[in-house]
Amino acid sequence: MAGILPFERCATHHGNIITKYCADHDVVCCETCRVVKHRSCTHVDTLRHVGRGIKATTEYKTSKDSLDDIIVKMRVEKDLRTKNLTNVNQQKEKLLKDVDVFQDEIIAKIKDLAKLSKEQIRAKHQEYKRQLEKDEAALDTVIISTSKTLRNLSAYSEARIFANVKATEKAVQDGDTLLENMSNEWCKKEIRFSFNHILKTNTVSLGHIVDGEQDNEVGETGRN
Repeated sequence: MAGILPFERCATHHGNIITKYCADHDVVCCETCRVVKHRSCTHVDTLRHVGRGIKATTEYKTSKDSLDDIIVKMRVEKDLRTKNLTNVNQQKEKLLKDVDVFQDEIIAKIKDLAKLSKEQIRAKHQEYKRQLEKDEAALDTVIISTSKTLRNLSAYSEARIFANVKATEKAVQDGDTLLENMSNEWCKKEIRFSFNHILKTNTVSLGHIVDGEQDNEVGETGRN
């Protein structure tokens, strides 16, 4: 309808149109507010009346300039956060890729360590294998020689048996000496490997988030 201004609605009395101004309290209000809160006030007038010529007043200009200023500052703050959001989005993508790269590097390192450990195990196995095979060969030689001497004791000729008995004494003496030397020098071989369990149990993360919050000089300037 012509002549009716689109006033704001009252926040206290929902649905009521703000049509009054109380100069005593310097607030605008609805008719219900006037009756309830401002009925004893002596300077209550309609907005139509008090609003005449408002655009020519210093108060209007100050209000408009203040709103323009705060909007500019808010836009600066919004722009800072928009740019910051773009940055953190990019940082997230980069860091996710960095984690993948770091993961691959750790896996590669673990594989290198595993390869070295296997080489150490194979080397120790070869060392023990050579020692044991050497002892086996020496014992086989003596066993064959001693077994031959034993068979010779079954000869039919007593003279031959006598000679073999003497040879047996030497074979037994050599066998005892070999066994004694081997017993003194030998201990049971066993390949053992001490795993670095600390590496497995104490590795709980690839890193941690560093607090990236800091004062932004541009932001501070924008608030001045």
